[in-house]
Amino acid sequence: MIQVEKLKEFCAAHEHLLVYGAGEFTWTVLPFLASRGYTPEAIVISGKPAVSAYTENIPEYRVAEFPQKAGERYGIVLALQEMYHADVKRCIEESFGASADIFEMRDRDVHRLANLYTTERMFELLEQRDDVTKEEAASFEVQLRDLLGDCKKIRLRFIDMRNIGCTLSWVYWCMKRRKDADDGMYWLMWPAPYLMQKDMELRGANGYLLEKMTMRGMAVVTWKNLRFWRYVYQKDPMAFIVETDFTLGDWVKQLDMFFWQHNADANDTYITLTDDEERRGREEAARMGIHGDFICFSTRDELYRSHIMRYRTDMANRSSRYRNYPLSKLRVPMESVEQLGLQAVRMGAMVGESIDWANTIDYAHDYRSEFMDAWLFAHCKFFVCDPSGIQAISWLFSRPNAMFNMIIQSTRNDYMSKTCPEYDLGIFKKYWLPSENRYLSLREMLQAEQDESIHTHASISAVTTYDRMGVVPVDNTPEEVTELVTEMARRLDGTMVYTEEDEQLQARYREIVDTTPMKHNFPWIFRAGAHFLRTNPWFLE
Repeated sequence: MIQVEKLKEFCAAHEHLLVYGAGEFTWTVLPFLASRGYTPEAIVISGKPAVSAYTENIPEYRVAEFPQKAGERYGIVLALQEMYHADVKRCIEESFGASADIFEMRDRDVHRLANLYTTERMFELLEQRDDVTKEEAASFEVQLRDLLGDCKKIRLRFIDMRNIGCTLSWVYWCMKRRKDADDGMYWLMWPAPYLMQKDMELRGANGYLLEKMTMRGMAVVTWKNLRFWRYVYQKDPMAFIVETDFTLGDWVKQLDMFFWQHNADANDTYITLTDDEERRGREEAARMGIHGDFICFSTRDELYRSHIMRYRTDMANRSSRYRNYPLSKLRVPMESVEQLGLQAVRMGAMVGESIDWANTIDYAHDYRSEFMDAWLFAHCKFFVCDPSGIQAISWLFSRPNAMFNMIIQSTRNDYMSKTCPEYDLGIFKKYWLPSENRYLSLREMLQAEQDESIHTHASISAVTTYDRMGVVPVDNTPEEVTELVTEMARRLDGTMVYTEEDEQLQARYREIVDTTPMKHNFPWIFRAGAHFLRTNPWFLE
């Protein structure tokens, strides 16, 4: 709390207050400052200004182009990762000289601001008074007895729901709940979005899925059940044990280590649909033209990134060169699944161009709803995807994944991903090194990332490393994706036959992964596609 008080003192001491940054840290600092009565005069950044839905009422300037007033002193709060502070401070000093005071926010301090603000908002909602009737109170009491059973206390803690990828956190907490089933407490999870995502408060990226996140001994607070939990809290606040110490980086490490130590059951499901929901889903699928077995697929769309995630910084654009995959390259792979007796269904919450491909339903563009997101994932044969957060929904229903264009070997991106070597398949994006006229091998990728000590949530550091090396990212070809999809389909119907060479290549791949010093940071624990390993021998050198 000491750093929070220092931040308040700094803001109070400067009539002209600026915030440097345009990413997640800025989204945390701005609402916190607003809650304390401070509105920055402007946001300053090094790259090109881009109006964001989160900052549209605050002007943005390049640092060198900010219209300074002669004789005035400015207070600038650095709202970006510590690793960039030194460069940014030099940039500010070049433009502002001695007329600016700089307040540096450490990474941990920004997380504490997020915790503090989210905690305050949580109690604000829980403490609001409702006019509960006697009939409602009686109904609530029955519901409470049914939920708590023998539990004497309610453990209230945060669950990360900042984007669709974070829905995987429900899998993690379900596994933890089952492991600690006899702790005598009921677990109540409070969804934590980005602070400025008011539209996602208590609903996450998919409100329907959030409402379905319930199991014996645990539930998530939503707008639908808030009135009930508000009644329970106000009746007996001492029954609640509140745990609000939460940061994304720490949680991801816990997630990885827990999955390494306790294998998730790939046949398990973590969201259950009712009979009425199943019937409704079948009817809606039929109206869309879905008949028989089908697969779901997606590729990362810039529209989602810019409008939902609000990533508009130059660094995020550089990262997209590694992560994005052209939709057009999926046409051949998706149309080819008709030969396997399957239809293809395009998924996504927000997409740009529509598609008109044979044997393909453009659900994302023409029919998308939060409910059908769940039903389609629950019933698809498998999911075909590049590295994007939507992959997490497949884990909620334990659907196998066929993943292409997989990137950044040793660390995560802005989504929570988990894979299973018995059920999931994947192939990797290729990193071309023009200076040596060759591709980087898997060992070289891991070594480059290890040398840079890339053990964080963001892929930005890895992208910077590869850019500095002069690497040119190369997408998987449509043929490679087609072979991947065919292999997955044949594995599931029992007709896939692996040669002795295939198994030797697979063993070599696993040996490299299992012996890397960053083993517990390595998120891609899947079986590598057989065709990819056979046709790219340099990958395992």
